[in-house]
Amino acid sequence: MSKKLLILVLSADFAPYDKMIDTARQTWDSIDVENTETVFYCGESKKEDTDKIIYLPIQDHLFNMGKKTLMALEWALQNKEFDYIARPHSSIYVDKKLLKEYVDELPEENIFAGIETDSQNGFRYCWGGVGFLFSRDVIEKLVANKDSLLLNFMEDESVSLLAKDLEIPFSNYNKACSIDKQPDGWQLISYCGNSKTFIEFSEIKELGHVYYRVKQDGKRDVDEFIMRELFKYLQ
Repeated sequence: MSKKLLILVLSADFAPYDKMIDTARQTWDSIDVENTETVFYCGESKKEDTDKIIYLPIQDHLFNMGKKTLMALEWALQNKEFDYIARPHSSIYVDKKLLKEYVDELPEENIFAGIETDSQNGFRYCWGGVGFLFSRDVIEKLVANKDSLLLNFMEDESVSLLAKDLEIPFSNYNKACSIDKQPDGWQLISYCGNSKTFIEFSEIKELGHVYYRVKQDGKRDVDEFIMRELFKYLQ
């Protein structure tokens, strides 16, 4: 059964992050996939919402990101029809076709998927650096309890703690990897299978990831380069 997928991309509409919105729209999001829609969500702006970018009434800084994400999820409940929401960020390349095929095979309920790991603050949480997947029922629970969100943690930690309080289990339905520049090529670190070093991006086409984290510690020109290389070979 084909399910409805909404991709909500955690974004910011100011330099240098705004360029990643443009890059994503020119690369992975330029591919049409049935029952799949992408919306980029940013903080407050004088700009008007479009069908692709929304501006939420919240300032963009690190410890606002959890609240910003819950605001985006609430907006989605009020404005969109969906069965799942994928939440990448603006330095993640999304293989939309594989992601849609992937969610079509997932359970319909109780999906809060990321990469589960240990926080330096002493608890387990789902790391959002390589994106999340949420089923609709989980989003409804999170939004209904938004006032209980702790604001002194990063987005992924605060949302994970809220999920724990609501007895929403973490799951590992998240086929993701990171790509990092090396002196003599590239390294792909997989969170669901085999990692590999490579020279040409054509070498990683068959690995089957849906999220590719391309963040290079603020080097947005390298982020952009990786996205464009992935776009050449992953279609």
